[in-house]
Amino acid sequence: MLPTMRESDLLASILRDPPPLGHGDAAGARLDIGPGDDLAQLTFPGGQSVLIGVDQVVDGVHVDSRSQSWHGIARKAVHRCVSDVAAMAARPIASVISVTFPADCTQDDAEMLRRGLGDTAADAGAPLVGGDIAVHAAAGPLTISVTVLAVPGDHGVVRRDGAQVGDGIWVSGQLGATMDASGGGHHLAFMPRTDVAAALHAHLGADLHAMIDISDGLGRDAGRIAAASQVGIELDATSVPCRGSASWRAALGDGEDYELCFAAAADAQVPSSMDSVALTQVGRVVAGSGIVVVTPEGERLDGADLGWDHDGRSGDTS
Repeated sequence: MLPTMRESDLLASILRDPPPLGHGDAAGARLDIGPGDDLAQLTFPGGQSVLIGVDQVVDGVHVDSRSQSWHGIARKAVHRCVSDVAAMAARPIASVISVTFPADCTQDDAEMLRRGLGDTAADAGAPLVGGDIAVHAAAGPLTISVTVLAVPGDHGVVRRDGAQVGDGIWVSGQLGATMDASGGGHHLAFMPRTDVAAALHAHLGADLHAMIDISDGLGRDAGRIAAASQVGIELDATSVPCRGSASWRAALGDGEDYELCFAAAADAQVPSSMDSVALTQVGRVVAGSGIVVVTPEGERLDGADLGWDHDGRSGDTS
């Protein structure tokens, strides 16, 4: 029997064989950022850059259409892609969206989804400019794929690979308890932190060393900053801001928070809030590799085990 594919393992395989950076195509476009960050970056002759990212929502994996509205599903599909724009302190400019509808989808359902996608994209600053539709011939889940185009913010882009030993690790907002018993909750209602990221970059400037959005859990996503930056990260479980009654384990591992996690210089003047969103220091960058979580009891855990794969399997999120 063949082993089951895991999202995190496949991503690791892709990153072992990336396209060559600096490669130019026939039009002279240069790849400056490839796989391994939230968005890819292409720079054209004359210096103009475009950032490109894609994300998808699959019914039964990311949402449950039996209990959630078409508008809520559309909102999440767009916002989770725009959250990647926030992670790089960039500015969205447009989106294209493809949808594969289930065979039993009605015209009214399709129209509600279409309106939800268009309205959300426009409100997010990424107006819908094109796409594609298809219908399953037999049984198959609703699948929405959103591609977002963005441009660097006024102060450039923030990548994952700039964290330095001594940096503080910070998060925006609160984490954990992202889905309620009905399948709704924060994972549908969140707002991408594009404004927070832009204001933070303007305030900190070069002291903002690295950033990511938290989609797979703080443990796993902070670990991605550590891996890209070739450093270690220690997180203090007692400092993590928990949403509602979420435990620190849930706050580190539930995923679908879509808050920012960033590394800032040790002497950076990070405010307690930005754009009315709380900012909390939850750890620090250390020499070495990997991510360690120091529990309230002083135990040291492998933070990579605290996270979520969007194939329905997760680390310890209890």
